[in-house]
Amino acid sequence: MAKAGQGAFISPCELAAQLPSKNSESPVCLIECLGFLLLTECLIVHLRTLPDGRVERLYSLAPVCKFLTKNGDGVSVAPLLLMNQDKVLMERWYHLTEAVLDGGVPFDMAYGMTAFEYHGTDPRFNKLFNLAMSDHSTLSMKKILEDYQGFE
Repeated sequence: MAKAGQGAFISPCELAAQLPSKNSESPVCLIECLGFLLLTECLIVHLRTLPDGRVERLYSLAPVCKFLTKNGDGVSVAPLLLMNQDKVLMERWYHLTEAVLDGGVPFDMAYGMTAFEYHGTDPRFNKLFNLAMSDHSTLSMKKILEDYQGFE
């Protein structure tokens, strides 16, 4: 949707056509996902009446998506959000009670090692972590340098 341009509306069929899928039911599956994103106010919907009288829903990115899509520097907060919702970090929550009652670190209990040791065992999560930290640092530092007046 971001590729279509700011304010552009796209149908589920148009969106599905851009996916590398051979599933003819992709548009139907996407409608459910798009409906959820609409409820969370990540999308905006526009209803278009077709020549045959049917109504088609067209979707566009809501303003909040400017944080979820790459900016002019090629970074966003999306990797940070994905990292924080990743199954690797979610597993620690299942050990929170144990950590509070018996002492310890929930992540260490879940994996038998510290978070930084874990990164060496999981290349996928390590890549996500590094991207999340890099993007977040870029966004934060740019804002600090824009607002900080101490160098003048």
